[in-house]
Amino acid sequence: MSLEEVERLEEEGRITVTSSHDVVVAGTVAEFAVWVDSSAPVVLGPHLYRLRPDLERLDPWFLAACLRTQSNARQAGTRATAASRIDVRRLKVLRLPMAEQRRYGEAHRRLVDFERAVAEVSSVGAELGRTLSELLGNGRLMPE
Repeated sequence: MSLEEVERLEEEGRITVTSSHDVVVAGTVAEFAVWVDSSAPVVLGPHLYRLRPDLERLDPWFLAACLRTQSNARQAGTRATAASRIDVRRLKVLRLPMAEQRRYGEAHRRLVDFERAVAEVSSVGAELGRTLSELLGNGRLMPE
């Protein structure tokens, strides 16, 4: 799909495309997740909602931190089935001055980076374990 086609479809409201610093909410109870899109532009699929904060009034990382809380996950699941859509307008966000939002937002961004690093280490560790097990099982790795 060409850039012109994507722009036309977005203008027609047939697709949603993110921009840097948009906050994305996975909008079903079974898949409740929130993240800041740092790899924009991305075309969003069904049940994914784009929130585009006014960067002068609302820090996107702060917004994502607030939306990602367990209380919002519970709110999202209240009186809903697993396939139900979430009403993102009902999720709660703290009201803080912009300077505080930025501090909270930066801390949240660092936590997300930490989570990604832990997931990557876990993945590499699992792959290493599978490789060593394979080598051991084939007699190519000698136990001590």
